[in-house]
Amino acid sequence: MATVNDLRDSIATSLRDTSTAAKTKVVTAINWARRWVQAEYPWSWLDLGVTGIRTLGPSSYTAVTVTSGSATVTVDSNDAGQLQVTTDLTGGPKPIYPFITFGNSARFYRITARAYAAPTSTLTITPAFIGTSASDQTAKIFFREYEMPSDFAYPVAFCFEDGEVMDPTAIDEHWYIAPNPTVSTGKPSRYCLRMRNRITAVLDPIPDATYGISIEYRIALSDVVAGGSEQSLIVPSRWHLVLEDLALWRLRRDDKNDTRWPEHERLGREGLARMIAEELTIGHSTLPVAKDPRSRMGSRRLERASLDRGT
Repeated sequence: MATVNDLRDSIATSLRDTSTAAKTKVVTAINWARRWVQAEYPWSWLDLGVTGIRTLGPSSYTAVTVTSGSATVTVDSNDAGQLQVTTDLTGGPKPIYPFITFGNSARFYRITARAYAAPTSTLTITPAFIGTSASDQTAKIFFREYEMPSDFAYPVAFCFEDGEVMDPTAIDEHWYIAPNPTVSTGKPSRYCLRMRNRITAVLDPIPDATYGISIEYRIALSDVVAGGSEQSLIVPSRWHLVLEDLALWRLRRDDKNDTRWPEHERLGREGLARMIAEELTIGHSTLPVAKDPRSRMGSRRLERASLDRGT
């Protein structure tokens, strides 16, 4: 395969519909297939990106108003401006969903929302405040979670400015959402990624000071358009037949009268398995690297030809 149009036209021919409308659907299916492939593995052929986190240490406040059993915290005029600046950083990954402690208590509360209206700022916390109501309570805000760039796909490495590498860890929702009194603060030693409407990095322990963390990552694929070059597809040309099978799986599955989609699903998944096997081979120098994965696709091409003939 070569360009986006070459791949599109090959798929449209297999579907026996080369109309403009059909080709538009095919390009959409190609992008779906590329995203499917991207989600399967941190491919070495994805472009590399670099960003960094400058963590924030705890921010202290001298007079906040808390009410027992209430999820609302009011920050007075002396501190509201500082809170506004601290939580609206621009440039690089910014902190979101910080945590707050009150007085000498070791209990952490997560800040889920903030509304600023001079001269005060209102915070919403979870769980609701446990303790005695007060209008002159001291507080500290800690920043644990940082938003990743919009093109972030997979982490390659998180490391400090001195070269010390952070360890990845699996997310524990209780660890993230509801820190208990034994939660620690200090220099982060591990991180996990949360994937919702955006990707964020959660640091542990909660940073107690400013630390510089360099992040190397694989860049997510952006959608291609008709007329795009082979380079715009990013996925190496030797694996374009896998994209073709995955796209045909999607298109034929959407056509309720076409019963051939399970075979394309099988071929697409088998192709993905070969792609991952090659990546694993490349990652181990003691194993031979396949000279050309296409040499293993002879029987697959015959299967595809049979499918396209409807036999």
